Amino acid sequence: MPGALTAVAGYFHQHPDAVMVHGRIEYFGETSTYYSQNISKKELATRYVSHICMPQPACFYRKKLLDEQGLLDESLHFSMDTDLFIRAGLHYHIVQVEDVLARFRLHAASKSVSSFNKKFLQDNAVIFSKVLATIGAAKEIEKMKQLGLYTEPGSLYNRPVRQFNSAAMLFIFAAPLIYPA
Repeated sequence: MPGALTAVAGYFHQHPDAVMVHGRIEYFGETSTYYSQNISKKELATRYVSHICMPQPACFYRKKLLDEQGLLDESLHFSMDTDLFIRAGLHYHIVQVEDVLARFRLHAASKSVSSFNKKFLQDNAVIFSKVLATIGAAKEIEKMKQLGLYTEPGSLYNRPVRQFNSAAMLFIFAAPLIYPA
């Protein structure tokens, strides 16, 4: 959006400890236009490590994220951004703002619209399995196995220094699967 980069630079200046700033997005297409909504700030840090909770085109991050946590995991077909954003959530402060920072055109041929299916769920389950294994959440791993969603990770993320509520993380990850909107 016009002025987005200036606004993002200002937010990074205001929050020098933040590795990422994200806002809202305008979705538009042939039939409608609507705006994303930010999620509640309640349990926001937990949400950042449980699933993607912000629109990717409205996310801006410091090079430090890539330098310290690595590049995109290209083995993930749909959710490589989710993987990167979760790594950010595991290790850094993230700032959510109300600004509409980007636009996203919805059309039938786009990857996000035409191919949205179980592959997103599979990618996200792989990522979340890796998160749970990284933090050593044995009870939640067992529950993921019972749901048929756990995938034994080939590697782990860098171990975070802060603690997370793994039961809340599992609820946040699984609730949309159990109680779809």
